[in-house]
Amino acid sequence: MKQFIVSCYLLIIVCLAATTFVEKAQGTPFVNEHIYHSFWFIALWGILSLSACWYLIKQKVYKRKEIFLLHVSFIVILTGACLTYFTGQQGVIHLRQDKVTTQTFKNTDTQMEYPLPFAIGLDTFYVSYYPGTEAPADYVSRIYTDEIPCRKAEVSMNHIFSHHGYRFYQSSFDEDFQGTWLSVNHDPWGIPVTYSGYALLFISALWILLSPKSNFRRLLKHPLLQRMGVVFLLCCWAITTQSKPIKREDADVYRTKQVMYNDRVV
Repeated sequence: MKQFIVSCYLLIIVCLAATTFVEKAQGTPFVNEHIYHSFWFIALWGILSLSACWYLIKQKVYKRKEIFLLHVSFIVILTGACLTYFTGQQGVIHLRQDKVTTQTFKNTDTQMEYPLPFAIGLDTFYVSYYPGTEAPADYVSRIYTDEIPCRKAEVSMNHIFSHHGYRFYQSSFDEDFQGTWLSVNHDPWGIPVTYSGYALLFISALWILLSPKSNFRRLLKHPLLQRMGVVFLLCCWAITTQSKPIKREDADVYRTKQVMYNDRVV
């Protein structure tokens, strides 16, 4: 059984590695349809998960709680991914300043339209630039909904707008700067489960590192490593003591200097 599980792992890794080259040649919609969202790829993940669960029970891994929690975290993360696939909705929405609000967004892979529980419209779109340059710093869409018409919410490359479980991301814009394309994600079940899995993964990894029986703790007690730690601390102390702080009046002068670097003022 162990050899079978390892073979499934290797097969998935090979498929994922090959998919990166296929995606460059055929595009993302092609690999989503024929690989990531295909029946055989989902079945392969399911077989691997069931086999791993059976192996963990047979080997009584649950007796080592930290190791068992580590494996459970992977199962929770995979469960969240399954929930995202079966219940999540992803797509894009196109908004124009000269058009009325819309209540649908489209999945680019299947061309299926999904309804929104609220209407959304574009107030303005603009590009912000770094001071003193023509280099774009951010692309910002000011949008509104029929529920909060007086409130202008912003969606940009650095800011996500969330409303009723729908998350809007800045994706692209029209050449005349009168329209914007937003990515839409609605995943009320998959995201919480996946984040819970990542939290369990962090806790289990920390538990394994701090466990008295772990190899990491035994390595910290090794005399050679302890001597290397002392030498490292002495080197840090020597570097900090030799550095000279800059005078306050000199710092004020340098603070006002503007230097162009990669089309940016720094």
